[in-house]
Amino acid sequence: MNSPTVRPDGTDLRLVTHYQGGTANAFVGSYSPDGRWIVFRLNENGLFGLFKIHPDGTHLKAILPLSGFRPRFVDWGARPSEVTDDDEEGD
Repeated sequence: MNSPTVRPDGTDLRLVTHYQGGTANAFVGSYSPDGRWIVFRLNENGLFGLFKIHPDGTHLKAILPLSGFRPRFVDWGARPSEVTDDDEEGD
């Protein structure tokens, strides 16, 4: 599947990746808190990887290279302002 971006009103649809499906599929996780990156899981030929890319489709970088490990619930996590003392005590 291609990974698209789109404005909240549904306009300006743009493809970020060009994985067409079949042996390679990209599954979008979320934007980074600063909006500069999109994190996604790539499934390719039975292997899995975690990657980030700029919303314009440039600067693809591996966070976790392709392997048998399957990342789930891909997200950047809470923004620093959303972390409370309660979140830190449970570690």
